Amino acid sequence: MASFMPFEPLVKNSSAGLTVVVTPGPIGGGVASTVDSTGGQAASLLVTTTGTTPAWVRISTETATVAAGQVSTTDVAIPANTVRIFANPNPVGKTAVAVVCTVTTTLSNVYFTPGNGGDD
Repeated sequence: MASFMPFEPLVKNSSAGLTVVVTPGPIGGGVASTVDSTGGQAASLLVTTTGTTPAWVRISTETATVAAGQVSTTDVAIPANTVRIFANPNPVGKTAVAVVCTVTTTLSNVYFTPGNGGDD
């Protein structure tokens, strides 16, 4: 994996700020949201975690409600305080993102930013 991967956040209608923040619920409680790339092209999702606890994320074309109910520790593990780039399964529409943690305290926010990059 490259140590430096360019990433350009999606800008729609001359305004950025499309990042979605998800704070996971306590043990087993999946929390979901939707990243909306409608009207743009976002081939990638930049996923950033903060805090001291790992999180598991689900990125899919399911509805946010279904994703929240299905996310588990068998999905993609994201270590604490890291940044990862993933392919967006719906680069021109709405993508469900869900997060779950295995702790009840010090829950880490997970930021999902639509854009393009990671394939230099």
